[in-house]
Amino acid sequence: MAYIQLIEPNININARAGMCLEYVDNAVNAPKRTATAQIAYETANGNGWVSANTDYPKNVWFVMFWSIDNNDYAGLGHIALAFVDSDGNMEIHDSEVHRGARQPYTSLSELSSWFGSVGTRLTYLGWSIGVDGVKIFGEIGQDEQKQLEEIGKEIKKANKGELSMFIAKCVGGDVNQYVKNGTFVLFNLSRGTYSVLNGNSQVDAAADSYKLSTGESLTKTEMNYMVIFHLIMGSKLDYRA
Repeated sequence: MAYIQLIEPNININARAGMCLEYVDNAVNAPKRTATAQIAYETANGNGWVSANTDYPKNVWFVMFWSIDNNDYAGLGHIALAFVDSDGNMEIHDSEVHRGARQPYTSLSELSSWFGSVGTRLTYLGWSIGVDGVKIFGEIGQDEQKQLEEIGKEIKKANKGELSMFIAKCVGGDVNQYVKNGTFVLFNLSRGTYSVLNGNSQVDAAADSYKLSTGESLTKTEMNYMVIFHLIMGSKLDYRA
């Protein structure tokens, strides 16, 4: 299974002792913040986002949950962000790490031992695709993988100074308040912008304008919403289209 990072966590922000959920929510800019890590887990699990195993996704950041079973924080839960590379090397970041108490953990057992050293007993609950209203990664199939490869080729052209533009119809879901399912988007990779096109008339107008100025046809394609999300990250919306 291949994955795409939808939100790149800002793992290097500062954290406060005992405020694990605050750290993770701030790192991913979570929009629907809950009161405790345990509630965040129950909400994510209710959404079907949590996998109660150690079959972690590779090469994307994901969320991890634990219950706290004793002491003052019992019932509040614990949460962290984690990354596993292609070789299985793991790094786990939580509020303990980013308040400066220690280096990132490299395994579940290392994290459990750290908390156990102060008498706190944790139970691992699983990993999640998101937290508090935001998915930070998603699965992509073969078609989406091919789309990403094609986008990579277009970005290389743009980096060489060649004009690289195309129109994509968003399919599979909404990206943001501007790019909805079924929306047409004009990407200008040379300028790092995207424009939302209002129906077939604007699609045709953009294509005609491109052909007049370059003598070439403008590529039109359908693109999965997660791929579009990935593409517009770091781009700016051009309101002039």
